[in-house]
Amino acid sequence: MGGLTFEKMWCKSRCIPGHFYQENAKEMFRHAMLCRPGSEFVEIGCWCGRSASILGQVAMARQCRLTLVDNFAMPPSAIVLVYSLRNLGIGFELMAMLSAQAAPLFTRPIDLLHIDGGHGLIEQDCELWLPKLKQGGIAMFHDWGQGHQLIMRTVNALQGYEDLGIFDSLAIRRKL
Repeated sequence: MGGLTFEKMWCKSRCIPGHFYQENAKEMFRHAMLCRPGSEFVEIGCWCGRSASILGQVAMARQCRLTLVDNFAMPPSAIVLVYSLRNLGIGFELMAMLSAQAAPLFTRPIDLLHIDGGHGLIEQDCELWLPKLKQGGIAMFHDWGQGHQLIMRTVNALQGYEDLGIFDSLAIRRKL
């Protein structure tokens, strides 16, 4: 595993702008490290790349593949994201488009899916991307709670998923 620890990873990721905090990061790291080498990681909505850097560092250590999907409604965030991830030596595929445009183009089965796109699009993102998640795969949903009722209702209504917990504002589910 290349000696990657949470502390080493977080030291590199915490400086990247974002609203993904240490408790979120610790659980994302823990679950990503449990994935097999060669796993497929996908993040929907990556803003400046703090959470993407966590997945990316694990992807490097575990020889996994990382795909990022974001339409970059705030264009400077794309520059920060690319700079930050390249500065860490993280390889990734970037689909700079709406999630709904990217979904039909992405055909590989997913082992770990992080949904953190537009809050009003959570139902659509779940509808488009959760069917691509492998049985036993992990789905993460950022901004659970935080006054985002639609995210909470959508995640709580998922059928066929085991609740692995809520960690700060990160809900984690396993596909049965």
